Amino acid sequence: MWRKFLILTFLLVMVASQAAAQDAAQVTVPAFGSREAARAQGIGVDGPVAAEPDSEITLRLVGTPVVDLTKPLIEQLEWLMGDTRMYVYWLVPGQAMRPCDVRGELVFSVHGATMQPLVRVATAGAGEYRLVVDWNHGQHQLVEHRVQVGPGPEPDPPPPPDLVATWGIVVEQRSLRGKLPVQQAIAIDSQRVRSLFKEGRFRSLDVDVPDASPELVPYVERAQGKPLPRLFLVADDGRIAWEGDLPRNTDATVELIGRYQR
Repeated sequence: MWRKFLILTFLLVMVASQAAAQDAAQVTVPAFGSREAARAQGIGVDGPVAAEPDSEITLRLVGTPVVDLTKPLIEQLEWLMGDTRMYVYWLVPGQAMRPCDVRGELVFSVHGATMQPLVRVATAGAGEYRLVVDWNHGQHQLVEHRVQVGPGPEPDPPPPPDLVATWGIVVEQRSLRGKLPVQQAIAIDSQRVRSLFKEGRFRSLDVDVPDASPELVPYVERAQGKPLPRLFLVADDGRIAWEGDLPRNTDATVELIGRYQR
């Protein structure tokens, strides 16, 4: 009997994984703010934060509803198979966001038997990878888990003493802004960031829409083929004081700019 039950459980989990993988391609991950987070179920991801290139890692989803294997299984998997199912995405540097399968691991303990969800993903080259969980059961919630593959980026060098950033330029792809981490997207339009420059000296440029200002075109061209959004801190004479990925939130962006101003 247990053998038949285990086979049934495995098949149900595989069907749920395939359904999520097929439907998730059309899903846009919604924005998620601190007010929603305070009310949401405590979903999290447990697993390594560093890995080697070309390896497989396992990440466990924690906080999901308990599955009691002594009760009908199908009635307990609304969060995995129903209309309010979750979607899980694996973000590989330089590639489009894609959904991944969720597996079910049977766990037997002195308290009984249950099933825990996990995700197995593969790494390729070095860079920062992200697992994003779009949780929709009971309350919408976004959970992000970052994995640094290979050596991390080198720390920013100190600014040359003769360069002071008087211009801030962000090159982004506006059509994909909704897929950025929420706090990073907020930093682009943050008044705190813009107030660090004189009026009109902090600009956001769309890599897909040529800007009419000829002096700004070189920054769009320089950002081509690199991760976006990309931040340029520029001196009055046009020399670049700093160039790199836009920091993850407003506080980090303000701190970075402050190091290149006097």
